[in-house]
Amino acid sequence: MKKTYSQYREDLIVFDYFNGKIGNLLDLGANDGITFSNSRLLIENGWGGVLVEASPLTFKKLKTLYENSNKVVCVEKCLSKEKLKTTFYHNTFHHNPTAGDNMDLLSTIDLSSYERTSSWGSFSEFEIECDTIDTVLTSVPYKKFDFVSIDIEGVDLDILRQLDLTNMGVELLVLEHNNIIKNEIIDYCGSHNINKVLFENNVNIILHK
Repeated sequence: MKKTYSQYREDLIVFDYFNGKIGNLLDLGANDGITFSNSRLLIENGWGGVLVEASPLTFKKLKTLYENSNKVVCVEKCLSKEKLKTTFYHNTFHHNPTAGDNMDLLSTIDLSSYERTSSWGSFSEFEIECDTIDTVLTSVPYKKFDFVSIDIEGVDLDILRQLDLTNMGVELLVLEHNNIIKNEIIDYCGSHNINKVLFENNVNIILHK
């Protein structure tokens, strides 16, 4: 039995879908690279790609994890609809006992997301500079991604809509929807011919071609 890192074993489903293929991935909201990670299992099995994390504190752990990898690019960047400076609601502790080393699992720049989840953990606040995903993609060597994972607490749909999934060559995505933006996610991915549901629960959905 392979070790699973994802919140609900999504990484095992993704791994089985690709059936031994070694490709490239884009993980937006990568956290520390291990806790509730949708990319760790693939990377352990030869995949490369780009991992993006907004929190400067958790990013240090992510960068250390992959400091000796020549296939994984780690980028410290807060993603948003546009370039701006805003409040970062930094989740210092998640009350979920299964969350492991759980800093930043609920961190967000989205006020409504913060208000919805603030009772689930402890938070602090600081100012952060944000930018669009294009800023990241123009600065990294990878341009094509077989697999994309998006988990960025309240701005998932905004960032998804910035991605040209067709030109990027995406075959499969894992996205957090929390029963709030699921239909919008399905509609956008469907416009890029990614219209088959491989898995879904009340938190996440996996879509593929």
